[in-house]
Formats: sequence, structure tokens, C-alpha cells
Amino acid sequence: MGNESLEKLKEGMSGSLALKSDEERAFELAQRRAGVYAKSKECVPLHYQNNLPDCIIAIEMSNRMRQTVLQTMQSLYSVHGSPSWKSDFVIGKINNSKLFKGTLKFRFEGKGRDRSCTAHAVDARDGEACSVTVDW
Repeated sequence: MGNESLEKLKEGMSGSLALKSDEERAFELAQRRAGVYAKSKECVPLHYQNNLPDCIIAIEMSNRMRQTVLQTMQSLYSVHGSPSWKSDFVIGKINNSKLFKGTLKFRFEGKGRDRSCTAHAVDARDGEACSVTVDW
């Protein structure tokens, strides 16, 4: 056994060289990255400051969405424990998706509690008109 191998074996036996899975190493890296975001006082929204778990979730979501962590943090919020996206973020994603000809258009009707909003667009594949209405 060479000197280098013997040193690694000694380190391993003393516990200073821990054998970790790829998953464990990835989680530790995510924690270190999240710690940087959690310490930010100016660039991340207030609910991420000093909140390591939510920062880790934002990093995971940004990886899944293939976008920057800051973009995710600026657009993602929680409603009763479920992640939700701000409407301007969703509209931007839809408009940039190329699924529709042009951009989403909106029509508002009614007043007060009887108000509704209809979003409409034209499907880029077949030219079919698409719409959805949300009532308040």
C-alpha cells in the first residue's frame, strides 16, 4: 500500500474523511448556497432572509424551472404551505412560451364582488381561440 493510500485510510479511520453519498454532498452544497441567500439583507425578499429551509426550496424550484435563484425568490411565495407564483411571472412565462400567437389579452367585467377577468389567446399550433375566466 502506498503512502498516499495509507494516509487516506488513516484519515478515514479517524473520522476526518467521511465517505458520503452524492446525495449527501449535494444537500450540503445546497445548504451552503442557501446560507448565502439567507444572509442577504438587500437582494432577497424578506421571507427568505434568515430562512435557510425556504432558501433551499427556492434553489430546488429554480433548478427545476431552469431559471436563476433570485428570479425564483422574487416570484415565488407560499399560501398555506403551498408554493404559488406571482401573476406577472406566470403571464411572462406564458407569453414567452411560444404556445400562443402574440401575448395573453385580458378583459375585465363587472364591479366589486361581481368582477371577473377573462384571459384569452390564440393557440399557435391550430389557431383555436382559448380563454379562461376567473370570478372574484
